[in-house]
Amino acid sequence: MISLIIPTRKRRPLLEQCLRSFAERATAKSSFDFWIVGDIDDAPGSLFKIEEFIENLGVTQYNILVREQSDFINEDYYNWAARQCKGEILFPINDDVQMITDGWDDLLLKIHNNEKDKSYYIRFDDNTHWPHNKACCFPPISRKLFNILDRIFPKEIAAGGADSQFYEIIRNLDRNIIIDTPNLKILHHCSHNKTRGKDEINSLNSARGAKFKGELNFIELNWYIQKYNEVINTEHQEEWINNYII
Repeated sequence: MISLIIPTRKRRPLLEQCLRSFAERATAKSSFDFWIVGDIDDAPGSLFKIEEFIENLGVTQYNILVREQSDFINEDYYNWAARQCKGEILFPINDDVQMITDGWDDLLLKIHNNEKDKSYYIRFDDNTHWPHNKACCFPPISRKLFNILDRIFPKEIAAGGADSQFYEIIRNLDRNIIIDTPNLKILHHCSHNKTRGKDEINSLNSARGAKFKGELNFIELNWYIQKYNEVINTEHQEEWINNYII
């Protein structure tokens, strides 16, 4: 199962385009579920009859989560939803994302089946280019990696910059868990790549980025490394004991 985690606010047309693109491009609508996260004050507008819209797409697996508005998008929306969903693949996206690859679910499930019970970070072309570190803006990750770190994006980063910072974390943990998937592509309709102008939500996130820090310090980065190595080393030790101790 692939869990798509989608925070949204005041962008209903973009949300509908996003949901429709993933539903229509999927090989099987039973292979994924939507986890939509909205704000209480915005729900009567952005989420009005969203259940009916989703079901008209032929999707029956979805969850609508509503909470008080928070400045900490990564921890209070993405990570919060990821702790509740059940997918073995966690796919965080924005409501301004449009899937353009037919059979995207098959591609991800094939990777998962080949890497089952392993940590992985999937990198693909999301047309939001970060040439300085080749990060993926919306990386699908394995449930195992999430369970180790308890993060789908760094909780220390409030809003913008979490994608590049998460990639730096992954590079420092283990570059071998990065899986490039050139056949998977989305369109990110955003101001970064000049495919759409700034709206109220973009401006709000920019303000959050200016108000709160956008990079991890050494101590914070080291926490991720120690957490990951602690689990992996324990697994290797248990494997060695099972294979060589009678």
